[in-house]
Amino acid sequence: MNKKISTPIAIGIILILSVLLGGFTLWQCSEIQKEKIEPTLLENKEQTTDLKETAQNLFSDYLDKYKNTDTTLNDRIKSYIINDIKIDMTEDDCFGFTVNYSVETLKDQNNNLTNWVAGNGKEDGNWVKNKQEFVDAIKENGNYKIREMGTGRGSISCMGEQDETADWKTYSNEEYGFEIKYPEKWPIDEDYNNENYYANVTIREQNGEGKMVDLYIYNNPNNLSLTQWLDFYDQNICGSVGERKPISIAGVEGIKGAHYCGDSYLEGIFLLKENKVYNINFLWGGMEETVGPIKDEEGIYNQMLSTFKFIEETTDNMKNCEIDSDCVGSACCHPDSCINKAYRGVCNVFCTQSCEGPLDCEKGNCACVNNKCVIIAK
Repeated sequence: MNKKISTPIAIGIILILSVLLGGFTLWQCSEIQKEKIEPTLLENKEQTTDLKETAQNLFSDYLDKYKNTDTTLNDRIKSYIINDIKIDMTEDDCFGFTVNYSVETLKDQNNNLTNWVAGNGKEDGNWVKNKQEFVDAIKENGNYKIREMGTGRGSISCMGEQDETADWKTYSNEEYGFEIKYPEKWPIDEDYNNENYYANVTIREQNGEGKMVDLYIYNNPNNLSLTQWLDFYDQNICGSVGERKPISIAGVEGIKGAHYCGDSYLEGIFLLKENKVYNINFLWGGMEETVGPIKDEEGIYNQMLSTFKFIEETTDNMKNCEIDSDCVGSACCHPDSCINKAYRGVCNVFCTQSCEGPLDCEKGNCACVNNKCVIIAK
């Protein structure tokens, strides 16, 4: 028997299906619109969260170094608390943040709270609470690291500001492998082969009574770490370097700290590279008049630091000499050439007894001929 659906019922079914289809379409459109909006908001939120986490890790790594028992008593801490981190500014490959933190220190023999009370913060028993640092982090080889930090907000080097050193002169020292730019009218003095250092380069204002940058290149004959070498510096060369902070200059990790040397107050940076310590000091107001923290309103020191870089020493320069005793084998074991002894460092290794090179088994020796280190065959 053939049954037909009545016209009113058919119309009702069509209306119901239309409502359902329209509702599904409207829901689907709203979901599509959500998908277009949500990721942008989520990305911004994640970026801030990621940078805060990165800042937390960077500063924790910095403070963890001072919990190490190898650290001097004046710099060592028992524990720390990072109270707050605020992201101040961001660029593609760098960002700046402010950190508020507290450290539990070790008191020295005079019951003082060591170096951590310097700068800012409030003493509370063994704790120095609510210290504040401004930190610049820069990305290198895909990873962030601390570039510089201090109690005053400086500028971030990757912010794309105008180069104010474009018309400065460049001092280049191929013998010790570095160069630095300086204001055009500032004179330079050089001093070499002191009992404490290889070289000293002084760059000062024209009248000699204002700002001064002093560069020293020190030997590190015992292959000390930079921290160990600074302990030696404190005891044997010049004053105690205060609160030591990490800094990266020209791709080399170093330490920054203020200290007195004689009657002068110095802002110093120390870099360890290839068994040499490069020390860059800044004085403000003249040697005799400098008795307190440095004030570099014009930013000259930071501008000069931003131009400091290491240059490759050529093999030819490494062969320079004045007398035969300047020359040694280019390697500790089985050398195939001769260089100036200043470039080889200390040899604390055992060599095999085989005769492989032109200097092995008394086949030859190093000598200075026409101011170049060469092999003289026997």
